[in-house]
Amino acid sequence: MVATKKIVHIDTIGQQIDRLNRHHQDANIEGVIIIVKLKDGSFETGWTGATNFLERIGLVESCKQDMIFAASGLVE
Repeated sequence: MVATKKIVHIDTIGQQIDRLNRHHQDANIEGVIIIVKLKDGSFETGWTGATNFLERIGLVESCKQDMIFAASGLVE
């Protein structure tokens, strides 16, 4: 058995990566969609093959709604 170490991240990017990694280690992830804005102004997108087209669109729309709610002050 391999010993694991807890990594403590101070910034929100590291916290999200750590959270995703914990879900992955616990085998709780069925699929992933990601978009990353890089410091040079470009961005990268990706998704796993475990989700079909309609599931991917639904996940993107769910994320969009969360951002709209956050912008309106309805959620944190």
